Amino acid sequence: MIIIELVTIAHIPPFAEVTLRTNLDNWADTDIEGSYQNDRWVFELSDPKYLVGFECKFALNRAIWSNGDNFAIPGVDDRSYSFYLDEFDFGLPTEPVIELGQTQTKLFDVTRPIPDDQVYDVIVIGSGMAGGVLADRLADNGINTLVLEAGGVPLETHIANLPRPHFPGEFRKHVWERWYQYRVINYDLPIDGSPNDYTDGAQGFNLGGRSVFWGGFIPRMSSWEMDFWPKNLKWDLEDRYYQLAEDLMGRSTAPVTYYTREIHRLLREQLPDYSHFDAPVAVRQNDVGANTIATGMFSTADLLLESARTFRSFVGSENLTILTHHQAIRIEPGEPCQVIAEDIVAKQERRFTARYVVLSCGCLESARLAARSNLGNDLVGQGVTDHPIAFTHFSIPPTSPYYDRFGSVKVVCQPMEPRPGEPQTRDPFNVLLELGADFNQGRYLDEDIFQEAARKRDMLCEIVFLSNTELRLDNQLEFDENNAFRPITKIQNPGLPASVRARVEEITNNILTALGGERLNQGFGDGGVGGVAHEVGSLRMEVRDSNNIDNGSQQVLAGVVDENGKFLEQEFIYACDMSIFPTSPAANPSLTAVALAIRLGDRLIQLLNSP
Repeated sequence: MIIIELVTIAHIPPFAEVTLRTNLDNWADTDIEGSYQNDRWVFELSDPKYLVGFECKFALNRAIWSNGDNFAIPGVDDRSYSFYLDEFDFGLPTEPVIELGQTQTKLFDVTRPIPDDQVYDVIVIGSGMAGGVLADRLADNGINTLVLEAGGVPLETHIANLPRPHFPGEFRKHVWERWYQYRVINYDLPIDGSPNDYTDGAQGFNLGGRSVFWGGFIPRMSSWEMDFWPKNLKWDLEDRYYQLAEDLMGRSTAPVTYYTREIHRLLREQLPDYSHFDAPVAVRQNDVGANTIATGMFSTADLLLESARTFRSFVGSENLTILTHHQAIRIEPGEPCQVIAEDIVAKQERRFTARYVVLSCGCLESARLAARSNLGNDLVGQGVTDHPIAFTHFSIPPTSPYYDRFGSVKVVCQPMEPRPGEPQTRDPFNVLLELGADFNQGRYLDEDIFQEAARKRDMLCEIVFLSNTELRLDNQLEFDENNAFRPITKIQNPGLPASVRARVEEITNNILTALGGERLNQGFGDGGVGGVAHEVGSLRMEVRDSNNIDNGSQQVLAGVVDENGKFLEQEFIYACDMSIFPTSPAANPSLTAVALAIRLGDRLIQLLNSP
């Protein structure tokens, strides 16, 4: 007998499982179960086939491979081989991870049966920024709603609301830094070696999706950006739904100080053709006029869990069912529709029925599900685009008149609409300026940590340029039936045109000179496709009337869904997430995704309540 031991010196949660995979068992085709004994997993291999020698690796929760090279086992009988987890660790998961800790089991009544003949009003597939908001709005308005979420509940709230490490004196985006410990990469890179920039992206298979891991920045799209979108949709967002989305997400800005006014004054001098305002963020301090506990940064994990656990019909809990660890496999259109999902814990397929179905799985996953279900047209997966960005990190030394030991400013600069008679040109990007960025990224519950951060020699700062761009139609997701329609990403960043990059450099140099700033990096970072999680357009809406089409600066855009997110060839199936965006806007897309979700919720409520 050959014995393989994995000594778990590093921590593995008690509900996790480690299995062994070998080349003699076709690797992932067979997970060899072991037993946990004291501080190690033990695998006993008695089959004589292993005596010829073999290669092996470990797997966590039957999903995540161990890092590094394969382990070579000579195959000597009656020999034990020990490996130590702190020497190699586990890599990123490539599918939803099973979460079965106390959080998962206590927050949901996992034993509650669902009758086979249950017909929901709406099934929402995905619980992220758009799906979670849509489901909550439907349930609050008496609509019987089922949410199917492929992941579990690793966190109950946005990660910024939890204790986390701070890095005084370092430029770190530590609001969402632990995202890298939870992300999933459920797509393939091209197998033919063709160029591909999609190396920084990932997906969030968990309750709340990526709304649990984001920076909270919620700017509106500018009017000129929305001139690329259908007119009715532009009007609806500007007149009503942006405001509703901001109210829901808890729009707030930093307090106005003398220092912020000075920075605004400087920016008005440097960029007179821009409007400048403090960055709006989705951080609700408390309910105005009430001494309530602050809810912190917005996430749909918070939103759904609070609704589902408050047992009063008027807030929707009696109309809201959430099933985690249920990955949608396919959708069968009809009246009613059928959704077939895999219970990844029980490893069995289940069938659910609803009058309407909404795909809210994210840009890549919604397209994958649509392709797997034969929904939409041949444009599914075509045109996925992530807007080009450019950023520079810099510092302001104490010798600068704009140095402030406790200063923290986050300002958005958006190009204004040209006035009649003026040249009808504008920069195709927004500018985001952060000074003292390590302060506005932290909680600092422990004042000692705050004091340590305040001892910094220089202010740590960043200037970011986020551009508006039409979809790059040659980008695509390809689907291989032999690989369960796991998408192959062939997506490249269009980059900034030379003239735009020159303008970016000009603005950067002028602002750094005015502030007395010193660069911390040479040139500009670009974020890469997926690096800021702003990819859009895999199920794009058609645009047949827009302000830009009227003036001849935009072509009609064929699409997969209409301006409401309804699949063009279906009556009862919709999509609602960033996959339906017809452009990649300069404004961070979260607020727009939530506004679209509220708007679709109102439409479905009206349809379901019609005689």
